[in-house]
Amino acid sequence: MLSVMSGVFLTAFLGSSLNIAIPEIEREFSVSASVIGWVATAYLLTNAAFLLVSGWLGDRFGRMPVYLAGLTITTVTTGLAIIAPTIEILIAIRAIQGIGSSLVFANSVAIISDAFPPDRRGRALGLTVAATYLGLSLGPVAGGALIHALNWRTVFIVPLISGVVSLTASWLILRQTRPATGNMPGRIDYAGMFLSILVPLLFVSGVSIPGSSETAGIALIFAGTAALAVFIRVEQRRPGWRLLDISLFRESRLFSFSCLAALLNYSATFASGFLLSVWLQYTRGLAPHEAGLILVLQPAIQALLSPVFGHISDRMDKRILASAGMAITACAIFWFAWAATGQDLPAIMAGLILSGTGFALFSSPNSNAIMSAVLPRHYGTASAILALARTAGQLFSMGLVTAGFTLGFGTVRLAKLEPAALASSISLLFLIMGFLTLPGILFSLLRNRGPRNSA
Repeated sequence: MLSVMSGVFLTAFLGSSLNIAIPEIEREFSVSASVIGWVATAYLLTNAAFLLVSGWLGDRFGRMPVYLAGLTITTVTTGLAIIAPTIEILIAIRAIQGIGSSLVFANSVAIISDAFPPDRRGRALGLTVAATYLGLSLGPVAGGALIHALNWRTVFIVPLISGVVSLTASWLILRQTRPATGNMPGRIDYAGMFLSILVPLLFVSGVSIPGSSETAGIALIFAGTAALAVFIRVEQRRPGWRLLDISLFRESRLFSFSCLAALLNYSATFASGFLLSVWLQYTRGLAPHEAGLILVLQPAIQALLSPVFGHISDRMDKRILASAGMAITACAIFWFAWAATGQDLPAIMAGLILSGTGFALFSSPNSNAIMSAVLPRHYGTASAILALARTAGQLFSMGLVTAGFTLGFGTVRLAKLEPAALASSISLLFLIMGFLTLPGILFSLLRNRGPRNSA
């Protein structure tokens, strides 16, 4: 637990604190907005591209060694980022860091599922989710304080320390862990590996393409869709040694609908933090650190409640708990749509508490349901698919907001807009996101209950 919690805390803190540092990085290196965006995009690109391969490597060679390799890459690149002399080197470091993080993300849930019996798995997964959202909570606050006191490079110090702690814990327990699997086939699915990397690369590049190249972005997304169809076809024709067992989706409604619920949940909710940050700073006139202190309410509530709801999911129907969580999250999104137009700050804070509760009630039970629906030899693949669903949902959510702002305001800067007009647009986007949660609730309810305590 110490190893995995430290690892996920590292990656979560690193992402949320670095977002605060973007203006300072842009100022130091004197680069354009399109270039500075690649500090985040390069990481997301490689992280998404290597998730399925990372899960397969964990199933084949042992989850702990692969996780440890990812943790080593992430920690080393975190240290190197502190001394990056140019923006190009920093972007390259972030790209390598994305590969390391994919090895961590794809195997962390699998390690927990392999280490804890089914009747204790939910609580353990809840602690993992709590560590993730603790990192997200502390990132903006601690990162902002470090930047204010020193400079942007200091935001890497906390995740560097966390990485060293996690590496130490991992090395100490490595000899005591049994092999995660010993019956994987000897042949390697090179075509599947290539296509599994190509598909996310095309999709992420299509979403992240600069605004002046909409046609190229659409073409890349269509190419990604075609590559995905080819990947599915290839994997169906290679029983016994394929990268991804497509039958997991076909034979288990619990697994497929739980993954789909995760995808829809993140698609509908991930951009809410960005929208609320814009609302707080541009319509209420709050300073960045003031907005950060308010926004920390949601991940703090989730970090507090996730272990509790994870423990409850060991004893109750995961389907009901996760569906209730999505329903509460939907209420919070619609609440934000109403509160944004009235510029009511206490109402926004109440909504953050509500959404944090909904996220906590959904995340741990849903992850528990996904891991309970597969055999131990597929833990790495299932963990990777869960991470991929989360990343894809995050990309879609931010793409939806970006498209909304582009259609509504064009190239006009947000600071130049009337606060009322901006608030109305944010409210409309929240309304659209709220309706996206409804099919997620439906799919969450329609999945079968599955075995109560099975692996």
